[in-house]
Amino acid sequence: MHPLPTALLLGWLCSALAADPASPIPAALRQGPPLPGEPLDGWPGLLPTPAVRTEALDLGAVLAQASATSPRLAEARARTEAAELAAQAAGRPSNPSLELELEPEEEGPRLEATLELSLSNLVFAPLRAAAARPLATATGLRGAEEQARFRLEVSSAWYGLVAAEQRLRLAQQSLDTLAAAVEVAEARQVSGSATRLERSAHRAAFESARGEVAVLELERRRAASALQQITGLSPEILAGPLALDFPELPPQPPLPPQLGAEAARRSLGLAAGREQSQALLRQASLLRIERRSPDLSLGLRNGWSLGAPADEQAPGELAVIAHLSLPLLDRGTRGAASLDAGAAAEQARTAALSDEVHAVAQHLSHRLWTAHARMQHEEQITQPAWAEVSHETLRAYNAMQVGVYELLAARRQELLAALTLVDARHAYWTASVELDALLAGALPEAAPAADTRTPGSTAAPSGGH
Repeated sequence: MHPLPTALLLGWLCSALAADPASPIPAALRQGPPLPGEPLDGWPGLLPTPAVRTEALDLGAVLAQASATSPRLAEARARTEAAELAAQAAGRPSNPSLELELEPEEEGPRLEATLELSLSNLVFAPLRAAAARPLATATGLRGAEEQARFRLEVSSAWYGLVAAEQRLRLAQQSLDTLAAAVEVAEARQVSGSATRLERSAHRAAFESARGEVAVLELERRRAASALQQITGLSPEILAGPLALDFPELPPQPPLPPQLGAEAARRSLGLAAGREQSQALLRQASLLRIERRSPDLSLGLRNGWSLGAPADEQAPGELAVIAHLSLPLLDRGTRGAASLDAGAAAEQARTAALSDEVHAVAQHLSHRLWTAHARMQHEEQITQPAWAEVSHETLRAYNAMQVGVYELLAARRQELLAALTLVDARHAYWTASVELDALLAGALPEAAPAADTRTPGSTAAPSGGH
């Protein structure tokens, strides 16, 4: 069809529909397509297509998005802001009190007004602010510690997903070698050069490996679910492309010379405990001073007779009043003793936490050195050695010196060495993110031992050429 008649027909149809208000077609569609620059409301077919993410998300991007939307971190920020506002409110003096009193008299009712301000409150307001400031600081430090712990949990879950993905991939490749061995055994049985026992043995090894691959698929889904649960990101974001790779191994573990002392110096929990105990001690001292100090207030009083005519009313007499309250019974000893006990308990917890920080730092140092040495050995010695064995076996197979089973077995051993390397990398980078959290001020919890199983390690029977 020629484009000009088609355009004329569409224009006539839009004009006819626009003239009919009872048409079931929306008004935006009855008025024809919008011109360039006009809004696209009512024309969903012309709306821009949402951008599809093509770049793979790495750990840094996941941490940035999760930190911006995490309810845990939002709660920590809200607690910090509330503590800061409470500290500011503690330093504000109380408002002056205004008292109005209406008394009946013979000449008419009399109004008495008293404006009074507590001088003791003015004196103690800066002291209350100084006592509340360490508590706000401690709350902010605990919020920062929560953020460091959140980054640790997200990073650990990320590397767990990376390890699960790579284990599954290698186990599937190992399963392919077992499937090839089964096909070779079946072909040899058909040709009469292999027994049924040989075929059954290879089939059993293949089925066992299938079960192990199914377990790894479940572990991969479980790791992805754990990452989604910790980050709070939508499944659509994590369902896109992810950069599931381990970083390169550094030449040496990034350990400071005195890890225990450095971790104790940077510990946010220790700093928060010290601020908390200081706040309790200041509050106890302030309570003792307030309860043992007299309460002095000054004010002004004036009165007006409301019954006399306006031209006969005499101006009220302005009087200065002072109130002095002396403490006789309650001197705040019990409340101050309770605060002192709380400060002592906080100091004991801080001392115990200091010992724990030093112990965790020492244990983490050993873990990092061990994991680094193991990963270096696997990357530089074990994995190249098995790759060379696989390559030489392939050369021997091409020279008809070994059979197909030996070739497939060498390939499986190379894949099993790669699985061991994945476990070593997972152990090292899990310890590395725990070191980052420790130096960021958060005490990592005791992590379970790294999974050193090698799924897909079912040994296939050898024999036959």
